[in-house]
Amino acid sequence: MKRTLIGTAAASLFFLSACGDSGPDLAGLCGDMVQGDPNLTGDMGGLGVEDFCACYEATLADASPDVVATNVAVMTAVAEIRDADGLDVEGAASKIMGQLTSDGDAYPFSRTAFDEVGNTFSQVNDKIEDGVCKATG
Repeated sequence: MKRTLIGTAAASLFFLSACGDSGPDLAGLCGDMVQGDPNLTGDMGGLGVEDFCACYEATLADASPDVVATNVAVMTAVAEIRDADGLDVEGAASKIMGQLTSDGDAYPFSRTAFDEVGNTFSQVNDKIEDGVCKATG
């Protein structure tokens, strides 16, 4: 069932982008994924969830539709696992990595694509450390 939901979300993203829609609310999806995870507070460089996720969205501003679709699929998977299993982001990511290793068809993205999304979040942390992204409130 999860594969179907995630695949449908990614397919919808492609359809919407082809129709000229501005695309998904990446900051909102980011917020859904990280909200309430106390382990991430220290990893956000003093920013709140809203500012952290706005920086994430800005980081992907010029990304290709394929990269955006992969980010949507990964964030959706992490948020669903967090919700279903009561895990933090790291725990959900570990579960996904284990499933990608044992069942390459468990998700509509590869381990490489999953790692690339993680690298995007590392870029966000770098931008926060470099002062490119700052709190707005």
